[in-house]
Amino acid sequence: HTRQSLITSDHLVSLYSLMTDLKDEKNANKILDLYEKLTNDKFIVGFTGHFSAGKSSMINALLEKNILAKSPIPTSGNIVEISSGKGFARVFFNDNTSLFYEEPYDLNTIQHFSKDNQSVEKIQISLSEEILPKGCVLVDTPGIDAADDADRLMTESSLHLIDYLFYVMDYNHVQSEVNLYFLKQIQDRGIPFYVIINQIDKHNESEIPFQTFIDSVKQTFNQWGVFPEQLFYSSLLDESHQLNQFQAIKKQLFSLFGPNRERMQTIEQVTKQITSDHKAYLEENYEQRLLALAGDDLSEVDLSNVDNIRKKLKTIKHLPEQFKQEFQDALNQTLKNAYLMPASLREQAALFLEAQQKGFKVGLIGSKKKTKEEKERRLEQFFAPLQENIEATIQWNFRDKVIALLQQYQLTDPALIQSTKQLTIEYSADHLIHLIKPGAQINGNYVLNYTNDIAVDIKNKYTLKARKLSDHIQEEIVKQTADSLHHYEQQLTQMENLATQKRQQADLRQEFEEQLRMIDQQIAHPEPNQMVMATMDQKLLDKAQIVKKGNGNARKSIHKPEVPKVEEKGENKDSQSVAEITKSIDRTISAIEGLPGFQSIIEDLKLKKHNLNNRSLTIALFGAFSAGKSSFSNALIGEALLPSSPNPTTAVISRISPVAKSNQHRTVSIQIKNEQSIINDIIGMTKELSPPTKNLTELIHWLRENKVDEHNKLDQVHQSYLRAIIQGYQTINNNLGQLITIEMDEFENYVTDETKACFIEVVTLYYDCPLTRLGITLVDTPGADSVHARHTSVAFDYIKYADAILYVTYYNHALSRADKDFLMQLGRVKEAFQLDKMFFIINAADLAEHETDLQLVTQYVEEQLLQLGIRFPRIFPISSKESLVDKVEQQQLNKQMVNFETNFYHFIEHDLVALSIQSALWDIERAYQVLNHYMKTIHMDEQEKEKYRLHLLKNKKQLNQTID
Repeated sequence: HTRQSLITSDHLVSLYSLMTDLKDEKNANKILDLYEKLTNDKFIVGFTGHFSAGKSSMINALLEKNILAKSPIPTSGNIVEISSGKGFARVFFNDNTSLFYEEPYDLNTIQHFSKDNQSVEKIQISLSEEILPKGCVLVDTPGIDAADDADRLMTESSLHLIDYLFYVMDYNHVQSEVNLYFLKQIQDRGIPFYVIINQIDKHNESEIPFQTFIDSVKQTFNQWGVFPEQLFYSSLLDESHQLNQFQAIKKQLFSLFGPNRERMQTIEQVTKQITSDHKAYLEENYEQRLLALAGDDLSEVDLSNVDNIRKKLKTIKHLPEQFKQEFQDALNQTLKNAYLMPASLREQAALFLEAQQKGFKVGLIGSKKKTKEEKERRLEQFFAPLQENIEATIQWNFRDKVIALLQQYQLTDPALIQSTKQLTIEYSADHLIHLIKPGAQINGNYVLNYTNDIAVDIKNKYTLKARKLSDHIQEEIVKQTADSLHHYEQQLTQMENLATQKRQQADLRQEFEEQLRMIDQQIAHPEPNQMVMATMDQKLLDKAQIVKKGNGNARKSIHKPEVPKVEEKGENKDSQSVAEITKSIDRTISAIEGLPGFQSIIEDLKLKKHNLNNRSLTIALFGAFSAGKSSFSNALIGEALLPSSPNPTTAVISRISPVAKSNQHRTVSIQIKNEQSIINDIIGMTKELSPPTKNLTELIHWLRENKVDEHNKLDQVHQSYLRAIIQGYQTINNNLGQLITIEMDEFENYVTDETKACFIEVVTLYYDCPLTRLGITLVDTPGADSVHARHTSVAFDYIKYADAILYVTYYNHALSRADKDFLMQLGRVKEAFQLDKMFFIINAADLAEHETDLQLVTQYVEEQLLQLGIRFPRIFPISSKESLVDKVEQQQLNKQMVNFETNFYHFIEHDLVALSIQSALWDIERAYQVLNHYMKTIHMDEQEKEKYRLHLLKNKKQLNQTID
């Protein structure tokens, strides 16, 4: 039975049209894939998981046909689709070409193509045998954690077509972060999935009971919120293994392919996911365009003040003209109301005019002197009151009005006020005489006209003077308001720009919301364009077009990085003995002792001398969790001291150190973290949740009461750590900051129980064996990709101080992405990886079925390290399991372990001494260079300088010998 899908081809055509129009090619192509799937009625089950976990072998076994290439290194370089129908294989390349092979064809050729993730996009294999029902497709994807990140991206790009997923894990790597993050992603996408824990034959009941293993796995899944449809355990090597559920897996797979399959459920879920991704694409595009317009979202910006600013600007700009008008009004009013010629003054004007007539005489005789005196008297009697009238009716009155205006306009400049007070006109007798019309008859009308002419003349002259003052005041107003005007103009320009941007943002927002509305509309009521549908059909035809028919025996070459071959290095011959180099160190210290600024160099040299004489060395083990570091340590020591299991057990730094008087053989000391260290851990992980205190007891209470370890803002690794802190605090509280000693039989419980381990700084196990007798402390670190974030971070604390590094990787999972990431970080801590100090161990080499497989893995590791810039690495395949048995049972040690230990101990006893000597020489040379620079730049009096010069000369010969 197949349920009718709510998503039809009409929906997909409509969505494809929208997405292509909006240039979202990525999601449009996914819709095209769904259209093809829906049109061809396909039901797809995918297989993915860790590389080399056995996906390809599992598919071959389930189909009972060796279709896919299998190898201990990553083999699935791209997507392989398997179905039944016509017998052919088609290889699709990234350049949009393809090769077509009809049965019978060389299967090796197709398998060779499947490893090429550079030029091949995917491979379709259609079997002529009816292994799979019609319309059913089985998909093999690249491993998600190979060192090449392209594999993971290719797997993720195919998830939208998967109806059900089988996730295959290696028994030893179930609790890897990579697994858990990917499965969480799958679950969030709504893809139902099954988990297969493969290679269950590796399980050792004596190491860990199977039920404990299952409980641990389920607990981790629950903590991460990962809930598979079912959990299977399988073994392809041992079909009769009591834990093997291979037949149950096969039954489940073919029941999914059965007639009752629910084909269309995924189409709806994935369409929803793709439209959600498309909306995210539109939102990102919208935000980028928004950012191009303005740095901030302006939707909440208040622009209501724009009109007020415009009004203020208009007012300020109009102030000079407004003042001019008010000034003119005051002047006009003053002059209009100025009564300059009252009747008494007109009478005096008549007498004055009479005296100005020809023939005017005083008395009958008309004495010139008396006539002149009379004229002057009449002029004075007319002119003096006229002057008083001018001052009283115009000048004083108008001055008061202008000063009031100045106050009104806040013009307080003293010079301006003084100019206003001094506003006057100089009116003289000449002006009076000048206005007399020659020959005019002195009568009442003329006197009236004459006095009016004088009043007009006075007012005109005053108007001219007042206008000059007005212009001057206007200039002052312009100057005084310039800053305000500039400020408001800038503010207005800014706000108008913001208003423009806000309108543009609103338009963008409206466009964005319209795009979202169109998507929802096409889901609810699709409007397919027949031309778009024809285009989609043509694209699918073009994609399936046979460009070239393949030659059954032809193989496309796959590029592999060449590993340069070099001659074997000869034995390092120490150029100087330890005794000679320590003498050189003493000479150098003698030369620079007492000089300011050389203390750090002196301390370094003394430390080098101490290490050379006392042979105290640190060898650190690194690698992905469950690569077998602990089991390798046990093999190296010859006893199962450190616990080893497929769970991320090494929760703390464990040191195996030489015995001493105070620390006898097989004693164990544990340094518990102090309160501040734990407080820093908690606050660092929960800072986004604003922890309320820096008191540890209160912090623990806050974590417990608020269930912080379940908060969705924290990632799973931090949740796991905080949960352990909460659970273990009560037990360990009284021992914080202490160094405690425990019995050997308590050791495993302390380092594997995370509720105890999370409080431990370091565990030191004192043990007497050939390794520690060489002065070596072996440090076993947490895994590079365990579920505990703290594990990885504490590992790097030891890197700086390691004299040598043993990097352990796992045969069936050699150099994964976690290894690559870890080594890249390691490269940033250890300059140029300090290659001369690194050994790469391929553990569990006994899993190799053939010597050629082991060589293949070794070559793969070498190629991956070369890509990381590590040339000519020391690589040793070994079996910790076999080596430990050989040593415990006192059998002859296997050749692989003999080869490693021979090289390793030679390195310890010879090469490491040489490297230490070289390091000391570098410090000596650095001291010498600093000395020379010091003598050139030193500032002191000549007597003091001469003292140091003699001091250096005394030692210079010895220093030169040292450097040479």
